Amino acid sequence: MLWALVCGACTEEGAGEPEGGSAETGGGETSEPTTTNAATTDGPVSTATSASGTGADSESDGTGEFVPEDCSDPCSGRTDQAIALCYACNCKNAMDGYLPPVEEVQCSQADALTTYTVDQSGPVGELMPLSSEASTCANPALLTESCQLGSRFGQLREGDIVVKWICRDPFEGQDLYADVGVIVHNERNGATCFFDDIDEVTGDDDLPDLDLNAADEANLQRYLDTFYFTDGESCSRDCHGSDPFVYTPYFAGITWQTGSYVNGPYSLVQLDGSYAPVQATHLRSPEVTPCLGCHRVGSTASCDFLAPDALGLSKTPAHEQALFDATDPASPDWRLALWMPEPLPKLRSLDEWLELYGAARDKIVECCADPGTNTAGCAWEPIPTQ
Repeated sequence: MLWALVCGACTEEGAGEPEGGSAETGGGETSEPTTTNAATTDGPVSTATSASGTGADSESDGTGEFVPEDCSDPCSGRTDQAIALCYACNCKNAMDGYLPPVEEVQCSQADALTTYTVDQSGPVGELMPLSSEASTCANPALLTESCQLGSRFGQLREGDIVVKWICRDPFEGQDLYADVGVIVHNERNGATCFFDDIDEVTGDDDLPDLDLNAADEANLQRYLDTFYFTDGESCSRDCHGSDPFVYTPYFAGITWQTGSYVNGPYSLVQLDGSYAPVQATHLRSPEVTPCLGCHRVGSTASCDFLAPDALGLSKTPAHEQALFDATDPASPDWRLALWMPEPLPKLRSLDEWLELYGAARDKIVECCADPGTNTAGCAWEPIPTQ
């Protein structure tokens, strides 16, 4: 069985190959790419930018420098409303005064995700979009093991601020998604905020404004009806351990945008305004360098399920049989089992892939057997926070 990691989906703009990431969305200090994968997108992707990370409506001291808001008043209470206002205030400060406009961060503004199946009518299996619901597929969601059609994923950038949101598994005939979440990350300082809905409450155009300081009472109530409070601790523990955004083949049908967050600081914004480290370390052994330009190799989700899937060691039951068959090194469809890097270079054989990435694969296998433990051959370091 093959075993490799989340070196999937990043290509330097105007150049060739690699990435990886958990939405599924991380990377060493070898490069700071502004990258996308080579897949086509089903809709426009917003890439609005500014000279700095500050938004047009943020406070300024008259010199163009952002002046943080005073969060002491909203942060003095412990009610759900006070906690929501406090978190929004601290997130806005952490994002240099920018939170994304409510009209842009909606499911209707996100790109449709494509669910694929494998067409095995020819000598080599080829991916083709599924046209009807199926219980298994070529690129299921690794979080929910779902192959449901109709999920959406949005991305935008404003200076140093990267925003991504996902709308999973719509209910047939209803304007309603099973799960919706938003992540906002500041590449300059590593600060990250997580917004996760309580499930089955969000439609195409009813996400509330995240900037509660600028919103009215109706928006605040909608916010409280949509999101439960999380500072991202559970999100970073379960999936987003090494990077704020995670790529998997679930996103193969869109243009995945990445950036310096794959090797920059990463921390969680707290209610007291501080930034907490994530509870993971990342692998820094020289052998894994081929992977580190696109994401970090973390001690939690990377070792737990992302790496086994990306390297073909383990496929969830939601994968169709063709993906299990492709994990056989003798299979002509070996490419289907791997997404390190994504897209795969134009290699003629698995042996050529192993020549490029085999040593990295073997080191990840070795070190993930006891993730986070430093040994003579495995060097794990804390993920930088600033």
